[in-house]
Amino acid sequence: MSSPCLRAGVLIALALAACQSTSPAAGAFDPATPEDAASVALAASPDLGAASDLDATPDLAPVVACGSAPCALPSEGCCTATFGASGACAPAANACPSLAALRFDCDGPEDCPDNKVCCYRPWIGASCAAAPDCAGPLHGSAMCHGDAGCAPMESCCSLGKLAPFAACSTATCVL
Repeated sequence: MSSPCLRAGVLIALALAACQSTSPAAGAFDPATPEDAASVALAASPDLGAASDLDATPDLAPVVACGSAPCALPSEGCCTATFGASGACAPAANACPSLAALRFDCDGPEDCPDNKVCCYRPWIGASCAAAPDCAGPLHGSAMCHGDAGCAPMESCCSLGKLAPFAACSTATCVL
């Protein structure tokens, strides 16, 4: 894997080499040809396999936020009393060790298969459920990561101060 700086340097060197000759020799690199232009575009494209602090590629493995370390779904869930700001991962079959902690087996729709929603239920936590089973104040609220994940006339509201977990609500967000 090459770094973006190395690729940029190679790209500049190739461009300078192309400018120094008005007629490329047979078999020489010519950015005007479709084949060589494609290699320049490929060299300038980001290396999605390279890790960096600026990597905006989302993690495709299902995880749920849980303090400083995410929990790997579906084998773990987050036991938290602070709506994900702090907490501990617990095996899927185990209850949370603290009575004050709620269990979150998902934190958004991306964590749930088969068109299910991540349903937050006060005093219980969150788990995947069919959308009709998670509608209204008596059944729960869909977990979200932004207003686009909510129904019309709903907002994605944080469940707690400085907490990463949020749920859709028709009420005005207060946190």
